[in-house]
Amino acid sequence: MVPAVSTFDSRGDLDRASFLSNLDAHLAHGVDGILVAGSSGESALLDDEDRRSLLGWARERIPADKWMLAGIGSESTRQTISRAHDAKAAGATAVLVVSPHYFLKRMTEAALLAHFRAVADAS
Repeated sequence: MVPAVSTFDSRGDLDRASFLSNLDAHLAHGVDGILVAGSSGESALLDDEDRRSLLGWARERIPADKWMLAGIGSESTRQTISRAHDAKAAGATAVLVVSPHYFLKRMTEAALLAHFRAVADAS
């Protein structure tokens, strides 16, 4: 499995043609799956509409017998859940959830467990 780079044009908009070209290159090398909107895919720079676009484009290109992983991590449990629903709607095989870390001292074991359980339960 490999992470896909999210490509942008000179105006800062997503570049669909370049993104699909990259996916084609990965798939031509026989990968088992592709991660879309992970940290190597500039996830911190993507808004939710960008993320939905990338997932939709990727699902059109990635064959059904290959994994499409969706990076959905966020500092917010509510936003992570919303992104999980978007990933499901786009046909993602699985999601990649990150640990919230902005309020590091509040991220106790119980808080992290609550976050991951809430995301899993809502997914």
